[in-house]
Amino acid sequence: FLSRGVGRRFFLFPDLSKERIDYFGWISKRLSLVDRTLVMCPNYYATKKFLDIADSCSPTLNVLTARDIEEDLKPFTDSTHSALLLTNRYDGLDLPDGICRQVILDGLPSRTNLQETFLEERLGLDFLLRERIKTRIEQASGRCTRSDTDIAAVIMLSKQLLEFCIRTENQKI
Repeated sequence: FLSRGVGRRFFLFPDLSKERIDYFGWISKRLSLVDRTLVMCPNYYATKKFLDIADSCSPTLNVLTARDIEEDLKPFTDSTHSALLLTNRYDGLDLPDGICRQVILDGLPSRTNLQETFLEERLGLDFLLRERIKTRIEQASGRCTRSDTDIAAVIMLSKQLLEFCIRTENQKI
């Protein structure tokens, strides 16, 4: 569902072949191999689950949150071996020129507010939210690829996110 973009992105879907518990160590290793990783979760609960993975990194991963970058991105851009963990924030952040080359989307970016939760859970109108979700995925995957020379690995975690991305109707522009 990405019609055109800037930079190159390599998408990885570990849920395609493994259960979350089985790739826990692989994610921890990926976090340990790069200087900076941007992690985006749809809600507080997904963020808390991701912290379990971050805690298992060796050496210890420096986890930053939105509070740490409110004034300036320097705490993240000047750091090494760190992850910027953001909850329900898929747009408005640019990390160009190799600042960050790894993005992790942990969970389907839906139900980000009470209205969306009501529409999806109570009324079964998740098809109304499809375009919003597609836009959030597109925005999130492009945070680190802002110029033609940027490259990034985009790791998509969760069965829900995988199922959303493989549905034919969600791949149409």
